[in-house]
Amino acid sequence: LVTGVFGAQRYAAGAVASTISLDVNPSVEIQVNQKENVLAVTPLNDDGKVVVGDMNFRGSSLDVTVNALIGSMLRNGYISELNNSILVSVDGKNTSDLQAHLSEEVAKLRRTAAFDGAVLSQTVTEDSDRQAKADAYGITLGKAQLISRIIEKNPLHTFEELAPLTINQLNLMCQSGGLTLEQVD
Repeated sequence: LVTGVFGAQRYAAGAVASTISLDVNPSVEIQVNQKENVLAVTPLNDDGKVVVGDMNFRGSSLDVTVNALIGSMLRNGYISELNNSILVSVDGKNTSDLQAHLSEEVAKLRRTAAFDGAVLSQTVTEDSDRQAKADAYGITLGKAQLISRIIEKNPLHTFEELAPLTINQLNLMCQSGGLTLEQVD
């Protein structure tokens, strides 16, 4: 019985409970276990590879990982006064609590950094077509969901046209098109 309990705890510690994506133009996914310890950080495009660099986050807390990734985005010029919107997307267990926590953490980082911008937040809903597009364009499922929402609001746009845009550009499109996203101050 004791072996079974320890085995179940070890499995839970290694099982993905949530996937968090951070998008600016770099797209990065973070997989965490139930205790919000990082299992993997995956850059989804070339800019994401620059942001992650040679950092190894396995076993780190989610807060430390997000802080390091945002810091790298700042240092590498992906977040600046002109390009200042960050999309935080959460998929998995306890999404609303995790989404609120991460959005506030990123907003706190934003307030301490030398830029002022928008932190957009959303819960991701699974969709196989959207996942296929995300994979094809090297973006997160969160960014794919945002693009899908823009296209639903304005069908004159195409996924192919919007996928290369930064989150800042997509955010401006949302605002001008009357699409509201959750923003954290």
